[in-house]
Amino acid sequence: MNRFLTQKRNVGFLLLTFVLMSLFSWFVITVSPDTILNQIFFYIILFGIFFSLFHFLFANSKTAVICSGGVGIYFFLRFLHLRHPIYGIILLLCCMAALRFAKQKKRETKNE
Repeated sequence: MNRFLTQKRNVGFLLLTFVLMSLFSWFVITVSPDTILNQIFFYIILFGIFFSLFHFLFANSKTAVICSGGVGIYFFLRFLHLRHPIYGIILLLCCMAALRFAKQKKRETKNE
């Protein structure tokens, strides 16, 4: 826990989060979700918001990509009306496995 609190964080990612949140709110208010292109932009902006937020919180790119990808996939599953709790549990397990695999690969490269 102490390592988490003492890590140096880039404030630019927090600023980027706020900029993307304002873009996201403008996008949701003004653009109708009737075309597939608008939905793709919606998920790209959503991924960007969560990536910059998680990158600021964890100060690690791999963790930020995996967590924001998990959030994006969760919202996409909700869009497809797959709302059963088992999908969320499976997604959480996959994210945890991906994080563990990323840390394991990092340890293997340090030993070489």
